[in-house]
Amino acid sequence: MMADERQSYKTLLSYTHAGALAEDAVASSSVVNFGDDEAFQIDTAEIFPPYLGADIENVLIQILVDGNVLDTIHLEGRMGAPFARGYPVLAFKLGDRMSINPFENTCPKGDNKLQVKATGLIGDVTGDFTVRLKGDYFKKDKALTDFFGPTFAPGPYNVVDGLRGKMITINRPTPVSLDTFTNFCAGNPKADKPRVMPYIRFARNYDATVVNTEFRIRHESGNTKYAWENMSWDLKEKEALILEAIGVEPDVAQHIKELWVQLGGVEYPQDRWDCRFEFNELPIGGPADGGIINYQGPRILEKKYLTYGELAEIRAIDDGTSIPAADPFLIALWAKRIELA
Repeated sequence: MMADERQSYKTLLSYTHAGALAEDAVASSSVVNFGDDEAFQIDTAEIFPPYLGADIENVLIQILVDGNVLDTIHLEGRMGAPFARGYPVLAFKLGDRMSINPFENTCPKGDNKLQVKATGLIGDVTGDFTVRLKGDYFKKDKALTDFFGPTFAPGPYNVVDGLRGKMITINRPTPVSLDTFTNFCAGNPKADKPRVMPYIRFARNYDATVVNTEFRIRHESGNTKYAWENMSWDLKEKEALILEAIGVEPDVAQHIKELWVQLGGVEYPQDRWDCRFEFNELPIGGPADGGIINYQGPRILEKKYLTYGELAEIRAIDDGTSIPAADPFLIALWAKRIELA
């Protein structure tokens, strides 16, 4: 590779916000611009979250690629543990950066500009926080072909959920070049279909739970404040999700009891996940919080669920005491979203 044709793994963007950020107020980083012969893919989003004493404050982090918000990715400060001293877990990857399998390399890809924006959430933000986006920088076509080979997704590629009798196939090989990079069938929200994107979001209960009654994480029912928090999907045959990891931070009063996914009217897993504070099977993966708790997650699901053509939901239940919106639980989901042609 010639000197002006190169690939490097690097910090693509680093942004620190100092000072307060009120609930629903927005702050944005400067834009990182790329030249006509350059491109990038993001595999890691690291968040050094804001603190008030030993408590993590609540902030939404979103990524803008080539001027557009990635609406499939909503990150909370607890969901982006960095590779840094004092943090017990590593960041959860947005994709396998070296793979040409579209179900694996869902790293967001761009060739123009990169930015992040932050929104204050419940309780406001008073502490400073930092966001780092890491990934691959490419200069010239040869850097791309040396890294990926001549074709992205030479396929076809399948995902099979044998337990539920479901399978989905992606078959859209794309020659590798700067001109085609943002049309690869994974990591590009505006690419031709079929396409695959990382699908990451979190939610808090905006309404109180009804004692001993299933609570649907459904925005249309008034159970979340923001539409993007919705974890209820009426999926068509050509819309699919692969559920890969789930995390829960219990309410402070510790009254959330169990969580499960409801797919086509059937509960999975059959014995539900125990989310009680001392027994939480779904740690969320946040950073160390003043030495009080070290989270271990996110919990990578031993059984990844493929769902399409059905109603899919995440549901929870309390332990017999209602969980109010003033002391909400937090649920985080890591998945992949597939749109077929």
